[in-house]
Amino acid sequence: PDSSYGRYDAPAPVDGRIMSPVTVRKEREPELHIEFDGTTVLCRVCGDKASGFHYGVHSCEGCKGFFRRSIQQKIQYRPCTKNQQCSILRINRNRCQYCRLKKCIAVGMSRDAVRFGRVPKREKARILAAMQQSSTLRAHEQAATAELDDAPRLLARVVRAHYDTCE
Repeated sequence: PDSSYGRYDAPAPVDGRIMSPVTVRKEREPELHIEFDGTTVLCRVCGDKASGFHYGVHSCEGCKGFFRRSIQQKIQYRPCTKNQQCSILRINRNRCQYCRLKKCIAVGMSRDAVRFGRVPKREKARILAAMQQSSTLRAHEQAATAELDDAPRLLARVVRAHYDTCE
């Protein structure tokens, strides 16, 4: 049929009730945590095309950004007026922020994985310089240790050469 929905965008009837495609896939493959429509990995939150593995789950750019902003800004969304059971799909994911955040957490997005701000360039340069200096120091220490470890052998060779030439 000529529809604006893709094969996996519209809810599919299962057991006489309408369910989201994400739920259908979970019921068919409960041991898998990757939603897959045959060609692409899908967002665990809304079922859109996942752009990567963000905060512990495969998610789209929209859900990644929503989760990051919610955690970084410590947003407390107003409780849902629909019994806190909104269906979060690509086409309606912006309707209920409370249920969307709840689903992000339910599918496994980690609050701890969200960074708070970027490391400033000067700070990053200072850290890199300290790491390089530490690495150089370690290399010098290893070279000095190798020379010290080799000193008894070198001394024995000198003594042996002395005996061989002086006797």
